[in-house]
Amino acid sequence: MIASHRGEAVAVKRLGLVVVLAVAGCVDAQVSERQMFERYNGRPISDLVLQWGRPESAIERPQGTIFTFTSSMQYVSTTPITTIGTVGTTPIVLNAADVPTTDTLSCRVNVYTDHQQRIVGLRHRGTNGACAQMYDRLH
Repeated sequence: MIASHRGEAVAVKRLGLVVVLAVAGCVDAQVSERQMFERYNGRPISDLVLQWGRPESAIERPQGTIFTFTSSMQYVSTTPITTIGTVGTTPIVLNAADVPTTDTLSCRVNVYTDHQQRIVGLRHRGTNGACAQMYDRLH
């Protein structure tokens, strides 16, 4: 009988990567968001557009406009496949080549402006690693 542990190995490896990104990225995204807000608070939205490009959407509201910017990044990781079993009564272990998997990290930042299109607030949603990377692209 041959049993494959590929699914378990993939799940453990992905869980480990998610934990690392969540812990490291969460702090980074929060720090980056705070620094970005301090730098851009009260400045015209056009300053941010010069850095991030055109927003995905702009929603008018009585207090001002909400501009939404998005970013995503892909990464490829590899997972080795190990198969353990027996041939007759002889135990065997087979190691196959690494199997690549692609995952996507994404971030959405809503930037709130007043009537003069000056930045007055922001909020991000998404993978913290992608959000920190997005904030870090600002000068």
